[in-house]
Amino acid sequence: MRKIKINIGGKERVAKLGLGFLEQLTKSENISIIDFLKKFETETLFILPKMLFHSISYNDKIEGLEIDYKLSDVYDWVDDLGIQHETIINFNSAFAESIRTHIPNEEGKKVPQKKVEKK
Repeated sequence: MRKIKINIGGKERVAKLGLGFLEQLTKSENISIIDFLKKFETETLFILPKMLFHSISYNDKIEGLEIDYKLSDVYDWVDDLGIQHETIINFNSAFAESIRTHIPNEEGKKVPQKKVEKK
């Protein structure tokens, strides 16, 4: 499980990336993990705000924090920043790194996870 602090929606938030976030997202979207990964590759612009929403709301739920935003708010946050903003790029990189830990490499072993310094 990976956490990343991001500045979005006017404040610093924590996005939690791991199996819990993936379960929440796939159940909410009623899709399999395979279909989600395909959408991530082919429809990144549309799936990204949903990923942000579920990763932040999953963290907030676990931490007992109020979820005072909706998915439509997250779409606005991404629109305001732009898809090439450092915040979005860092989130995508953290997601890609977190998913690699669950995908075996060519020899059938998990890819080693890099240590990421938490801010």
